[in-house]
Amino acid sequence: MNNFLSYVPNVEQFSIYHAEFCADISGYLSYDWLSSLINSYLPLLHSFKYYFELFYFGLSNTYDMENILSQIKEHFKKVHNNQYQSRLIIIERI
Repeated sequence: MNNFLSYVPNVEQFSIYHAEFCADISGYLSYDWLSSLINSYLPLLHSFKYYFELFYFGLSNTYDMENILSQIKEHFKKVHNNQYQSRLIIIERI
């Protein structure tokens, strides 16, 4: 990703599509969500969308998943810190 972003420093809108198959998504509570790469390579960025398609299984109940997803969304907002418009779109697949 570093090489790709280094060739397009004038990008103003950027979208990522990511699918994840996992039983435990708690690792995303500390994920960078490309914020360090964006800060390094895309100084003109105005809009960033991250489409996160999540195929999950194995959680004990729906409340656990809702709680974790809520924390992930808050963390995403925090790491992008209103530097540009950013949005995390989570598509859940059970």
